[in-house]
Amino acid sequence: MKNFVQRLPARVNRILDRLADNEFRVHVEAIDEARLMEGMQKVANRIALGLVLAALIVGAALLMDVETSFRICGYPGCETAQRFTGLPVFGAICSRAVRVLIIDDDMDHAESLGYLLKADGHRVETASNPLYALSLVRQFAPEVIFIDIGLPYMDGHKAGEKLRSSFKGARIYAITGRSDDETRRKSSEVGFDGHLVKPVDYKLIRELLTA
Repeated sequence: MKNFVQRLPARVNRILDRLADNEFRVHVEAIDEARLMEGMQKVANRIALGLVLAALIVGAALLMDVETSFRICGYPGCETAQRFTGLPVFGAICSRAVRVLIIDDDMDHAESLGYLLKADGHRVETASNPLYALSLVRQFAPEVIFIDIGLPYMDGHKAGEKLRSSFKGARIYAITGRSDDETRRKSSEVGFDGHLVKPVDYKLIRELLTA
């Protein structure tokens, strides 16, 4: 014990010297490096295969109209591609590109509908509030406007009236979660061309754009 105590300072000094010279190493054999790398390679191969399959499915879906029971925000998607990518895939090419303005403070819905329309070849602009939409309409000159009713700053009916008075060339459709008779009556009174209730069948929107 006496010898141990006497030698302890010298041993501590040697350990500190090795730490200072970066010569102190700890070797842990708890993980088999070869097996770990093999497992990671298998995971990488499966991810790469999934991405390739997803790309093939997306490309095929964009060239044809795929009927499916899958829906995102009420709109159709390709189930198989959705499993790989987590994104909706759509696939009809429009006969004529239409300028479409979507006014909705629910940006998830606006962007989902916009994605569908762009995939069909249309030109799309979105606005989350009617004040911005009123300035956008002058430069974008939309042919079709889809407008929500429950908007900030100004309700959709009042905004629709202003859009109709300042820009008479567009067809305007309410696209809202409100389906009561009073809301439908107001939509008709302000001159909307239609009142659509969310979620809207995308086939109906396609028919409206080709009408």
